Amino acid sequence: MSEYRERYKYHALVMRLAHFHVFCIEVRKPRARARSEKTIEKSLSKRKARDCSSS
Repeated sequence: MSEYRERYKYHALVMRLAHFHVFCIEVRKPRARARSEKTIEKSLSKRKARDCSSS
């Protein structure tokens, strides 16, 4: 039982850290996040175009 509690405590800590990390990214780097989203969209559209041309 204590092992389970320890694991849960560790999991909660990890979740809190992950949430804090995401929060920091949201607050500090909205511009960088938007840029990365744009590049992801661009690569996805490129992949779609390549698939269409190949088929």
